[in-house]
Amino acid sequence: DDDFAKRIRLGAEIRLPKFLSIRAGLYQGYLTSGLSLDARFVQLDVLTYAEEIGAHAGQRIDRRYSMRFIMGF
Repeated sequence: DDDFAKRIRLGAEIRLPKFLSIRAGLYQGYLTSGLSLDARFVQLDVLTYAEEIGAHAGQRIDRRYSMRFIMGF
């Protein structure tokens, strides 16, 4: 792909004590974010990101959301 903005992938994570992680970044020129909770028997991940489905960045955005819940012993 010749569009530089569509090749951008950048992110950072902050881990807070014990059970919380916060993430933010850029993907194809759009903001991404996420949150993870990791308790003793439960893990929860929530995130959002966008993909450019047009030929160039800023042309046609497709925002996506995801959640994962894990419970175990």
